[in-house]
Amino acid sequence: MVSPKYPSFDAHAHIATDVTAAQVRGLKNAIVFAMTRSLSEATSVPHGCYGNIVWGIGVHPRDSDALDLYVGDRFEAMLRKFALVGEVGLDRRSGRIERQKEVFGDILVRAATSSVMVSIHSTAATEDVIEILRKHPVKAPILHWFGGSPKQILEATELGAWFSVNASMKDEVITAIPRNRLLTETDFPYTRRAGATRPGSIDSIIEKLALLWETTADEVQQEVWSNLLRLVEVAGVRSRLPYELQAQLGP
Repeated sequence: MVSPKYPSFDAHAHIATDVTAAQVRGLKNAIVFAMTRSLSEATSVPHGCYGNIVWGIGVHPRDSDALDLYVGDRFEAMLRKFALVGEVGLDRRSGRIERQKEVFGDILVRAATSSVMVSIHSTAATEDVIEILRKHPVKAPILHWFGGSPKQILEATELGAWFSVNASMKDEVITAIPRNRLLTETDFPYTRRAGATRPGSIDSIIEKLALLWETTADEVQQEVWSNLLRLVEVAGVRSRLPYELQAQLGP
C-alpha cells in the first residue's frame, strides 16, 4: 500500500484540460504531471487552478494533426507558461518518422534554453531518441515507459535522463534502471489493466518495485520522493511549479 507519509507521485498521466474541481479532489493527495498531445490542447490548460497538477505542453508523435500544426515559434512562446514539456518524442509504429524527428529535435533545441522537465515517448524508437538527446541535450529528460536495453538505459543515464515507470513495464527493464533515477507513473488511462484506476493511483507500481527491490513500499516511496526533489532542482523549475506543490517539496 502507498504510504501516507509521502504524496503519491505520478510522473506521466493524461487528464482532460476541462477537468472539474470535484474530479481533482478525487485524485486525493496525488501530485500528477499531466501531459497534453498538441499545442492546441495545451492552450486550454487551466494554469494555476489546481496546485497538485503540473501541466505539460506536448506534441505527441502519434498525433498526426499535432505534428502538421507544430510551429516552433508558437511552441517557444507558449513554453514560458510551463515547467513541463510532454508528451513529446518518437514512435516508429506510427509512421512519418522523419517529421517526428524534425519536430522532436526542434522542441529539444527550444526547451534547452528554458528551465523545464521533458517527458519523452520512445515506442520502438529508443535508439533514435537517445541519438537525438545526445545531439540536443536538455536539463531534465524523463524517458516515459522506456523499453530499451540495459546498454541504452546506461547511455540515457549518462545523458542525464530520468525514467518514469509503470506496472505494465517488464521487470527486466525496471531492474536495469538506476534507483536514483526512477520515478513512478500511471500513464493513465493506458494502464488500467495494470491497476491504474485514475491518475495518481500508483499502488500497483509501488508494490511491484517493493518486490523487485526486496524492500518495503514505504522505502520505495521515500526513494521516489527523493528523486523528485533532485529532479526539480536539476531542472531548475521549483519557482515555476504551483505554490501548493512548492510548499509540499519543502525548503
